[in-house]
Amino acid sequence: MNQFFNIAIDARSQKRFHIDVKVRSNNAKLLPLGSKLYARLESSDRKLMKKTKLKLKELPVQFRIEYSTNEVYERVILIAEVRNKNKQVILLNETEIIWTRKQSSKSVKINLSKPNSGESTLQDQHPLSALIIVDVQNDFIHGTLAMKDCPAKQDGEAVVPIINHLLKTVPFDVVAYTQDWHPKDHISFYENLHLRQHLISSKSKVNATTANLYDTVRFKTPIGEQVLWPTHCIQNTSGAQLHEALIVAHNSVFILKGDNSNIDSYSAFWSNQRKSRTNLDKKLKERNIRNVYIAGLALDFCVASTASHSLELNYRTFIIEDACRGVDESVMKIKVEELKKDGCEFVQADMVESLVRGFMPND
Repeated sequence: MNQFFNIAIDARSQKRFHIDVKVRSNNAKLLPLGSKLYARLESSDRKLMKKTKLKLKELPVQFRIEYSTNEVYERVILIAEVRNKNKQVILLNETEIIWTRKQSSKSVKINLSKPNSGESTLQDQHPLSALIIVDVQNDFIHGTLAMKDCPAKQDGEAVVPIINHLLKTVPFDVVAYTQDWHPKDHISFYENLHLRQHLISSKSKVNATTANLYDTVRFKTPIGEQVLWPTHCIQNTSGAQLHEALIVAHNSVFILKGDNSNIDSYSAFWSNQRKSRTNLDKKLKERNIRNVYIAGLALDFCVASTASHSLELNYRTFIIEDACRGVDESVMKIKVEELKKDGCEFVQADMVESLVRGFMPND
């Protein structure tokens, strides 16, 4: 027999709402005391709104999730899991709740089901996950644009063993590798600025004469702003190859970006200014991926841009912080705060296996 929730949703004011959850048991053996209930409320675009956790000391038990919204029409998703003392999911449910402000309250009965036995596993019950490994290439590690030579002085090679451990221990459903893949005359190269000096906007703070490495030059529309980097990751050169120690997973997806001479591309999903789009989103949706984990180089540019677009595409997005390195400390701080506000979750590598397998990491 299943357990069930009784859920009452009430409008307290024009902007404040609460969801009251009452957990009752119709079979105490299925819900041993000492278990914990984890509940997460997500918006319709899968962004985390609220989460809570409580120990089931005795039944019935009640709790309240409060949140704010400006919407008249509300669609939320309540995800509930009951875990035993070993943090294994023993009961679970994901329910969409739709209601309008005209309804002063709404009551819903939701079954908490046991994970299926036999061919269906706990992994089948949990959202499918992808790991995107961003630009772990030779030139960013010991080549012309090595992280250790950038302002933050971080060692890009340090991410390799962390990512390799994740690939060995975490059952990702998809693994994708991105690579900068630039032609020799690429717009991002400082030494190529003279080729496009006629395209520099009069509003640019630097020009072909005054610009230095890592400056941002403003080109005329539609190109826009462009950071000037050392020449790096030229197509079919050793500098553009993945680091030799990086594990390449079986049946991986490979995304080559920045291959248009006049358009740079930080993100694994779109080029800068969205001039073109890769096939990564299509590949992930074909495989029903909902959770995206991101690691690699550089946190403040290609990793951050990939995470931002992942959120826009309605993936629950995680950045594995200790599996990333960046260019500039001040820019990293700004990007991290922006991404957190947008709903990106920052985790450490030792938390990822538990999250992907459907277990909660230790508090």
